[in-house]
Amino acid sequence: MAAAPCTLNMASVLLLPLLFSVHWPGRSHAFSLMNYLCNNGSSYALNSTYRSNVVALLGSLSTNASSSAVGFATATLGYAPDQTWGLALCRGDVNGSGCASCLALAPDIAFGDCRGVRDVSIYYDRCLLRYSDTDFLASPGDAAELVQYGTNLQVNVAADPGRFVGLAADLVAALSAWAARNSTARYAAGVVTSAKGFTTTDSNLVHNIYGLVQCTPNLAPEACLACLGRLKDEMPAVFNGSTGGQFNEVWCNLRFEVFLFYDSSPVVKLVAPPLTPAPPGAAVHDDAKGTRGTGYAATVVAIVLGVLVVLLLSTFMIYLWRKAQVKRYAEEADDSGSLLFDLATLRRATANFAEENKLGHGGFGAVYKVWDHWVRGTALEAVDPFLDCQAPETESEENPADRPTMLDVLVMLHGQSSGGFAAPSKPAFAFAYGETMSPDERRNVSLNGMSVSEFQPR
Repeated sequence: MAAAPCTLNMASVLLLPLLFSVHWPGRSHAFSLMNYLCNNGSSYALNSTYRSNVVALLGSLSTNASSSAVGFATATLGYAPDQTWGLALCRGDVNGSGCASCLALAPDIAFGDCRGVRDVSIYYDRCLLRYSDTDFLASPGDAAELVQYGTNLQVNVAADPGRFVGLAADLVAALSAWAARNSTARYAAGVVTSAKGFTTTDSNLVHNIYGLVQCTPNLAPEACLACLGRLKDEMPAVFNGSTGGQFNEVWCNLRFEVFLFYDSSPVVKLVAPPLTPAPPGAAVHDDAKGTRGTGYAATVVAIVLGVLVVLLLSTFMIYLWRKAQVKRYAEEADDSGSLLFDLATLRRATANFAEENKLGHGGFGAVYKVWDHWVRGTALEAVDPFLDCQAPETESEENPADRPTMLDVLVMLHGQSSGGFAAPSKPAFAFAYGETMSPDERRNVSLNGMSVSEFQPR
């Protein structure tokens, strides 16, 4: 037997190159040998006690399994070093007589092809059997158990083999759940149908994939699912392109074909999902690879250019916004020093907008005299006569405390009661500028030596 590497977390996977020449389409009650394994770890003599124990063990397993409601039996015979352990399992759709007939074929392999070998596994399509000089029964569902597989080498899937084996694996997954949770025999069979179908190398169009799974009845549901799950996960790698195949292991096994090979009614019927149509403009031929590459490059360039345009527009908009903000702040700064007068004040200052006080006409309207008095040195002429410094000295108070307050001045200027003016607030800061004068100089410009007033233009 040629050993092959395996990723099933088992010791190895062994392939027996069977061509399935006995697998005729349609149901058959003949028993087909699927695989067998002669594990040559140890051997026994033809006239030894161990051989006698094996003969007795095979008979006991056949009798007990065929009479069991689930077609399953285990047994052990003899004493060390000739003690032997055995297990027999018949397929879930096989009756008692068929089970006994299938197991009756086991000695042909045990004492023929595997003569003298102490550890032998035999797989027919309707039953399996193993005996060994080690107690493998103590570890049901052992992940390290040796696995064998076979494929249909006569007919392959001609188109879309990946999708074919994917559907087969989906069917196995659904059957595994049913066998583990709904069957005391841990057995399930079913079918998946594809409306489009698959073309095979013999020019046939197949629409149905039939499948079967089984665990030994002594496995718990989760252990059965785990065992079958390890086999299912390997299906795409092992059976890609094949129209049929099987995994053979003592604790669990599976099989799929494009023809009906089981005798029971399917408990699972699946319908393959429709194929997803290719996107518009997608190339499907190799000679269009250059076109696909060019289209991809053009798409990338278009995306890059679009991003650059967006960035440039964003930068330009930010520039315009910042420029507008700077202009607005500059205008606010220019306006912050403007003088504002109410209409009554302007009437008094221009003698009710008299023509003799009009200096000209500008872009914002007529320009009158508030500034020509200052240029000519006659600023006091713009002051209310009541405040004229030429008034008699009897009307001027030398004592600053006796002089009118700013509130009194505002009342006299505006001709309204003091209740109409808001109380003054304390200034946030104050500053002074100009040349520093000595006390003597200050007394020279002040009548009382205490205060001094100067006119400054605004």
